[in-house]
Formats: sequence, C-alpha cells, structure tokens
Amino acid sequence: MLLSSKLISYAHSIKNAHTNGSRITAKSQTLSLSINTSVNTLNTLHMLNIADGLELVGRKIIAQSTDKASDPIQSAVLGYVYKSRFCESANNKELVKTKHASRLLIEPKLAIRLGSTPDKSCSFEEFFQAFDAIALGLDVTLVPFKDEWHYEDKICANGFDSQLVLGVSKTLSRESKRNLTSIINQSSFSISKISAAQSQIMSYSLGHQAAVTTIADLYEVFRKHCDEYETTPLTKGDWVALNALTKPINIENDDELVFVANGLDLDAIRIKFTK
Repeated sequence: MLLSSKLISYAHSIKNAHTNGSRITAKSQTLSLSINTSVNTLNTLHMLNIADGLELVGRKIIAQSTDKASDPIQSAVLGYVYKSRFCESANNKELVKTKHASRLLIEPKLAIRLGSTPDKSCSFEEFFQAFDAIALGLDVTLVPFKDEWHYEDKICANGFDSQLVLGVSKTLSRESKRNLTSIINQSSFSISKISAAQSQIMSYSLGHQAAVTTIADLYEVFRKHCDEYETTPLTKGDWVALNALTKPINIENDDELVFVANGLDLDAIRIKFTK
C-alpha cells in the first residue's frame, strides 16, 4: 500500500514536470522499481492524462536498447501516444516549436497502423494482417529528470513522450505485410542534420541490427502483454510506434533534421525545430 501511494506520487510529479517544464529527481532506484512496478506508474500517469482530456491515438514501444544483440524484447513495454502530441505530416515536412531544446532528444522510428483489432489469442498470421499502413516517424522526447535516470524511470515517464511526427503513410498490401520483416531487416536508416551549406549524418543503422522494430518483434510484446493482462492492448485505427532505430540524438533550436529509410518505399521526413 505504501509503495502504491509512492508510485501515484511519482506519476503526479512526472506529469507536473511535463506540464510545467520543471525537472525532478529520478526515483526508480530509491523506490526499487522493477519493470512491472514501473508499468504501474506508467498506467497511473496515463489515467491522469486521460482525466486531463488527452485522447489516445495509439501505442509506442518502450525498450531498453536499440541493439538487437542485447535482446530487449523481454523487457519491452507498451506506452501511450496522445492526439495532442501526435502529428501526421501532409508533405513530409514539419515545423516543431519548443522551449526546452537542451532537454530534447529525437528518435527515428517506424510506425504501423491497425486496420482491425487483433484478438488476444490471434496467430502471427492474423496479427500482421491486421495492419494496413506504414510511415516513417520522428519521436521527440523530453527528459524530465535533472539527474541520472534508469530504464525503469523511462517507462514511468511514458518513454519521455513529447511529440510523435509521422511522415506520409503508405498502404500495406497483403504481400508487403507478409514480407515486411524481411524488407526492414534488409533496409538501412539514417538521420542527418542539414543546412543550406551541408548535410551531416548524425546516426546510421542497419535494419537487421535494430531491436523491436518489426511486426514480428511487436507480436512478441503483444503476446507478453496479453498473457500478463488478459486483454488486447491494440485496437482498430491505432498507430503503433516501434522502437527507435538508432540511439537518441540530442537536438537544439534551429536544428533541421531529415530521416531517410533506404530499402522501404517511403519518402524522407524532415523537421525543423524553432522557439
């Protein structure tokens, strides 16, 4: 009971830090939080956000690593994506306004959309057939902590949710859905900082090295969630942002970034940050 009240207090402090732009002390270590208790805090934060009027538009993978070799699927959890912190680009170019550039990170991602609701007992075949579109995404995250934080703190803070910007989506055919994992594994991804004078690659990754970034990976996380909570976490119309394809990149005001996927038939997505 005492721990429960502390988790609720932690969720409130994270919410206030996000709302007010303040910074708080990370508490996962002092509270001895596990992944499961961190998820409890995450869900409390979600209930506070819903009570504040935020509308759910999808889910996001929160994983401990971007490296497939470290096998982060077992520790991956599902966070939340809210309408007010979500943007579907009409032309793959977006302007993002911010006051907290010194605390912002950006993560390049793939996002997929559900055309139907997968049943909690569905097979993998039924699961991947439920998706109907794919898009490149740039996930802007705001770190609320003023000191060292751990993976459990990132779960509590909903993956540092700030804004998810999606590029123009592409409809998935039955054949492309069947082959999507293979296509992603054979693709490469880069995010670059650009200016009128030059373009500098900030991060680069190969699809087969990236962790929790395919429908097959998501299915494992989905099954784990269904086994633990006995309910499906995904519904028709949801966008699901997969794990970051590269390590998070620090950003500053006036930065302009472009995310390119080689091997996927998706146009590059570009965003510029300004006060």
